[in-house]
Amino acid sequence: NANTLAGGVNNDANPAAGNVSLGASGSISTSGGSFSSSGVNFTNAAGGTITTGGGDVTLTHTGPVSLNANISAGAGAASITGLTGSNAVSFASGVTLTAASAVIDAGAITGAGTSAHIDVSGGAGNITLTGRNGIGGAGAPFRVTFGTGAVALNTTAAAGNIRLEANSVLRV
Repeated sequence: NANTLAGGVNNDANPAAGNVSLGASGSISTSGGSFSSSGVNFTNAAGGTITTGGGDVTLTHTGPVSLNANISAGAGAASITGLTGSNAVSFASGVTLTAASAVIDAGAITGAGTSAHIDVSGGAGNITLTGRNGIGGAGAPFRVTFGTGAVALNTTAAAGNIRLEANSVLRV
């Protein structure tokens, strides 16, 4: 979680708990390399963007994953996991995840406002969203944009909902 050995400054403020926080001035660009993070919680603050230039983005966390700034994998794939119980992968208003394909698996997947966005429209990439306790929510939907790939939306809880809010379009 800490990267001081590599000379970085985006160190985990709480390494004992395994949380990963990317600050507002801590943008990361890998110039084609992949970005991966694992631990308990993950947060990138507004302004803490992650750009790989075509490398994959992998976030594997046992707690909540809070996306507060854009993540762009370009031609790379994005995989985001919040594994434990009802922990959510949440998108702040205006945040976009851009990738060739995207897989998100969490207790819930939510967006704040209609401008949260998952975009794989640059090619034939697929989107698979598994929110065991729901996808979207009252007043918390997000947009999904794709090209010629497939979209799979899954929820397994008896009370789990998949919400398509106003201005949503589902074409089958």
